[in-house]
Amino acid sequence: MIGGQSSLPDYASHFSSINEENFWPSFTDIMMVVVIVFLLSSTVAILHNWDLSRQVQETAALEQQARERAEDLNLRQMLLQLELGEMQARMEKTREALQAKSGQLEAREEDLAGAQTALAEQQTQLMNIQEEHARVQTEMRESQTVSAEREEELLEVQEQLAQMQDESVLREQMYVEVEKQQRQTREELELLQKEYEQMGEKYAALSKPARSPLGKVVAAVRYRKVEGQPSYMFKPPDAPKFEPIGEEEMHQVLSGLKQEHGDKLFVRIVIPMDSNLTYQEGWQFSLDLLRRYDYYYAD
Repeated sequence: MIGGQSSLPDYASHFSSINEENFWPSFTDIMMVVVIVFLLSSTVAILHNWDLSRQVQETAALEQQARERAEDLNLRQMLLQLELGEMQARMEKTREALQAKSGQLEAREEDLAGAQTALAEQQTQLMNIQEEHARVQTEMRESQTVSAEREEELLEVQEQLAQMQDESVLREQMYVEVEKQQRQTREELELLQKEYEQMGEKYAALSKPARSPLGKVVAAVRYRKVEGQPSYMFKPPDAPKFEPIGEEEMHQVLSGLKQEHGDKLFVRIVIPMDSNLTYQEGWQFSLDLLRRYDYYYAD
């Protein structure tokens, strides 16, 4: 030791500097791992949230499509029920008319049979009288002297003959008239049968495949009343939302779509719950629009 100071090396300060140099690289590695774990966790959370958001949007779109399809099915069911009721009523009236005409035809056929029988009897009587007349004339030729009584009898026979001939003419006219009425009745019956067959074909058309937007070009119309005035909203095919439109312009657009797509055009009618429309107004509007433009109601 010189001058009160130790000549030995300072090992304590040397080990302290070594410990400080080893501490900071380890701390840096730990912080880097923490940051990487945080970034990975954040990325996973963001991807999971994005997937959940996409699923929620798809679920909402499916629910909207289901609601629209349910509204369309309800409307179609109401239209079919109304058309079916009208068709059944018309078929019942036609059936009653056919039964009445059949009864009239049977009665007229019975009258015709009676007239034919009476005509046959008259013709038999006429033939008998003609034979009697011929016999009397033969006796008159054979006999030179004819009494006044015979002449009176001959005149009476001739009058009866003329009367029977007149009745025979009337019977023949009546027979012609009955035949004419029978022919007219048969023609009316054939027309009624044709109408009945046409209604049967229309009734059978109700059983054709259900109306569906699959594979079709869909145009939607929303109809309601605002302060007593009609209000129309229209969504063209592939459009994102409804837009206000006038009635005349709506018909022009639908007519153009009908000419462009023909039997591929599907018209969706949307009537909101707060539409302020009566059932008859909504039904009449829907039926008119579908019959004019929708593929399902095309001839």
